[in-house]
Amino acid sequence: MLLGATIFAEGLALMLFSQMGTLALAIGAMMLTGLFIKMSNGATYALVPFVNKRALGAVAGIVGAGGNVGSVMAGFLFKGSMPWTQALFVLGAAITAVSVLVFLVRFSEGEEQVAREEIARLTANVNAAPAMGD
Repeated sequence: MLLGATIFAEGLALMLFSQMGTLALAIGAMMLTGLFIKMSNGATYALVPFVNKRALGAVAGIVGAGGNVGSVMAGFLFKGSMPWTQALFVLGAAITAVSVLVFLVRFSEGEEQVAREEIARLTANVNAAPAMGD
């Protein structure tokens, strides 16, 4: 849910940025866009272990390479005859539309339970460790 929400907000923020008329507003909108981009990057890589723990490196590589799809799309949009403001708006709309697909992704209850147990175990280990200087 978090991943879908951050990607959706990323697309909206990019569309907002594309409509800014002054530099100060554009800077603020771009910072907001960047914030949601980084949040969605983190949420994306947080899901990688759930896809296939045995092929973690391969899955992470595919996820990383998938980011290039957006770069290619942006390149085609900016190379075309439309102004950059319209190209950014189209790119933001595409990101927003694709974010809906994330809500269709489901993991089995068993995988989620194993993840909850592992998080609880790791959190307990961190909380039980003595603080530095103790």
